Amino acid sequence: MSLKYHDLPFGAQLLLWTSRVFFHGSCRTKPSKYDLVDIAFSKVGINNGPELLKKYLYILKIESKLHLQPICIQNLTESEISLVDCIEEHKKSNFNNNYYIKLWRLDNSVELFTESAFNLALAFKKANLDTNLNYYKEANNEREVSHYIYKTLH
Repeated sequence: MSLKYHDLPFGAQLLLWTSRVFFHGSCRTKPSKYDLVDIAFSKVGINNGPELLKKYLYILKIESKLHLQPICIQNLTESEISLVDCIEEHKKSNFNNNYYIKLWRLDNSVELFTESAFNLALAFKKANLDTNLNYYKEANNEREVSHYIYKTLH
């Protein structure tokens, strides 16, 4: 399955773009990567977005050695899809964090990771940002199947 960045809902695009800017942006430019992320989050009504994202990504970068692609890459990796899915799962009241803890080997910082992911997900939920990729995963699979059928019929 190959999801493309521009096919995602806005909340997922915002999360990935700001995460990629945090990883690959520069602090020495004007505006700095922190300013860009702050502007993006303030446009959707999240005031403390850079701090929430920084706590969330810092744990993943240090503990699991998460790598994100450069900003201009359209095709998403499995780790980027998991990053978005994690925030979507933390929006729910009865989420199970064990899958992500095992996936990213976060046994040493379970509480800190859970708190930072929950706080970021809560901010996305309050701002009514869609991060649910299930529809886009299914639509992508249907698109490939229908394309294949049309190819064989002609």
